[in-house]
Amino acid sequence: MPEMIELSVMARAAAGSAEARRMRRSGDLPAVIYGGGGESLVKLSTFEFMKKVGFSSSIMVALVGEGGERSTAIIKEVQWDRLTDKPLHVDFYRVSMDQIVEVKVPLQIEGTPKGLLFGGVLDQLMYEVQVKVKASAIPSRITVDVSGLDIGDGIHVSDLEVPEGVTVDTPGDHPVAHVVPPTVEKVKEEEAEATAEEASAASDSEEKK
Repeated sequence: MPEMIELSVMARAAAGSAEARRMRRSGDLPAVIYGGGGESLVKLSTFEFMKKVGFSSSIMVALVGEGGERSTAIIKEVQWDRLTDKPLHVDFYRVSMDQIVEVKVPLQIEGTPKGLLFGGVLDQLMYEVQVKVKASAIPSRITVDVSGLDIGDGIHVSDLEVPEGVTVDTPGDHPVAHVVPPTVEKVKEEEAEATAEEASAASDSEEKK
């Protein structure tokens, strides 16, 4: 059974970007609840959302209305401000506990690859996978054991060990993580540094104009 977080929500009559900005300035977070044959415009405390949910995704929550009415939902999508890392808008989706839902589950790397002993570098390529599962059995994470990886070895989606009842929708041939030789990682770092230097030079040139 997934952890059930309670969030207090209040109805909001107005929509639109101007009203959304006003709510955010007052500390409220605009949200929409879908599913269950209807759509509800609501708002909730940004502080409460960040304290209880943070940057988690696809988790079960109990939405508690002003009159004490409760509904079970999953967090379907959160829009974030890229500059401040603050939430801008949340989409909730009502579900019943025995309903099959499609959600994204984070991947958690565990173990130290043996290839690191020989100078290899672990490169994680995927951080979450799309799954189908009963709402009552959404895993908080899927662990990825990388301890057996040597230089040149990798793990694909098809190699993941998932709990019973979970079906992975992400294609099995997609790479999750691999151990690369140190020379490859060094080339990546040099390319990143070169790109940063080019961007800085372009910025300086624009400023001079």
